[in-house]
Amino acid sequence: MNGRSWSLGVVPLLLMQISMPASAAPIDLSQLCSGGSGDCVISANTSIGSASGALNVGGNFTVNQGVVLEFRVPVQINVSGNMVLSGTIGAPGDGGAGGNGGAPGQPGGAGGNAPAVASGTINVLGSITLNASSAAATEGGSGGSGGAGGSGQLGGAGGAGGAAGSLTFNTCTAFTSATGAQVRLNGGAGGIGQTGASGGAGGAAGAFAINAKQNILSDAAVTALGGAGGSGGSGSGANGANGSITLNAGGTITVGSGTLNAGSNSASINQNQTSLAALSYCVAPTVASVSPNSGRISGGSVITITGTGFLGATGVTVGGAPCTNFTVVNSTTITCTAPTRSSAGPVSVEVTTPSGTSTANTLYVYQMETAIPTLSEWAVLLLTSMIVAFAAWRQRRR
Repeated sequence: MNGRSWSLGVVPLLLMQISMPASAAPIDLSQLCSGGSGDCVISANTSIGSASGALNVGGNFTVNQGVVLEFRVPVQINVSGNMVLSGTIGAPGDGGAGGNGGAPGQPGGAGGNAPAVASGTINVLGSITLNASSAAATEGGSGGSGGAGGSGQLGGAGGAGGAAGSLTFNTCTAFTSATGAQVRLNGGAGGIGQTGASGGAGGAAGAFAINAKQNILSDAAVTALGGAGGSGGSGSGANGANGSITLNAGGTITVGSGTLNAGSNSASINQNQTSLAALSYCVAPTVASVSPNSGRISGGSVITITGTGFLGATGVTVGGAPCTNFTVVNSTTITCTAPTRSSAGPVSVEVTTPSGTSTANTLYVYQMETAIPTLSEWAVLLLTSMIVAFAAWRQRRR
């Protein structure tokens, strides 16, 4: 954060003010975790300065406790596994510059407006968990104070507070946040106006949304309040508009007491929704290949299934019957034991996740059992072989 601090409001002592070292050079989103081909664990303070596109994380996405992941541009992160937030994620609110004082006989300069804060969207095929030590914040910075006027002159007006960014968490399973977690999208305060000048307007708060295909359990403190207008010699600036808090779930929604804004900024809570348009990214898994691709009708063959979107799989079938002992190795690999089947022929191997079931295929073939000779049959075969061999030897001796 180039030495700037985040104000996270009333949070645990360690999170009251978080500052990133100036030596943390911003990177492009695509450089985070080397492009996110597997699990992505943020274990050091990291600043995202640009985003050439969305980041696709092939495994789980974790931000460790005490670590700050900030973004200074709008970001979208798509996670194939689960997301666990124990540290801080979001965009810092930079304050506006203060106005210059007036020279003798000159008015003071106006305070600078605080810039708007970047927004973020995180799409997770698995679950989202915000631990007690976590914080997600896109709060606006304060407007700069006006400069004092020269002797007998008016002072400068206060700058406007920064508008907060929005945050959206989408999960194809469940969202859980613990008591102590913080989500803050408050607008920045307006700057102070000097003699004869008005204070700056408060910044607008951001929008916060959780869309979960299953249940939402939120005990986090969530606020999205407009920034207060700054005081001024000729009047205070206008307060910023409150933001919105929306919780949508295909299952139930449970919210802790007093954890969301109340009154004019009460949250919109919508549970038991059969379909969520916002979850169009929850695509069904795909099955590309099975190895080995055939086995006996008596079952028992251990097969490896390769495809996409396997994390969080709830079931695997072969020919419509459950494939037992299935193990999700990663987002692209599953192993399991093929079940028995009454007849030979090609069958479909399908994987089910909270996002749906893969399409039908003919990637596995059941084969009839090869008859195993009995002990007496083995004896006859052995005796026959010996007679044939002896006859051949006699023929060569002549």
